Amino acid sequence: EILLKVNKILERNTHANMFMTMNYMHWSGKDRMLRYTGAGQEHIIIYRRHNQNCEVFKAGGVGLGILPNEKIEPEIEEKNIRMASGDGIVLFTDGATEAINNQGEMYGLDRLVAAVKRHGEMEARELLESLYSDIKDFRGAQPLYDDITMIVMKAKYLK
Repeated sequence: EILLKVNKILERNTHANMFMTMNYMHWSGKDRMLRYTGAGQEHIIIYRRHNQNCEVFKAGGVGLGILPNEKIEPEIEEKNIRMASGDGIVLFTDGATEAINNQGEMYGLDRLVAAVKRHGEMEARELLESLYSDIKDFRGAQPLYDDITMIVMKAKYLK
């Protein structure tokens, strides 16, 4: 419902070539569930502490402000990810995966997932700083052609 309201506002108030992507998320501590609905945003990386591995979820959906509600409504789907204590969530914009190095290679999703796996045991702030540093080291002297926005969260439970 929220995504449809935002879409309607954007469709009425933005230029034809303007749109917004996002992930709408809701955390339920009671059942340790992250509920999300994608609107054209990048993948979601989940670091699993129990096996020190990552799962990658395609956020899905379409960008907001592009199409009328009746066309995007079928694309809106709420999905669930169960989280355990110590698991991490990494959200990012395409500027992170599309950063280019001196050889013209993109950083890419695989490198980002490998970096999350390598540094996943760190606290959220340290993990975030490590990911930014890894992308910067990869880029070398190449300028950024798009912004890089990342959010890192860790699931923690009190006993």
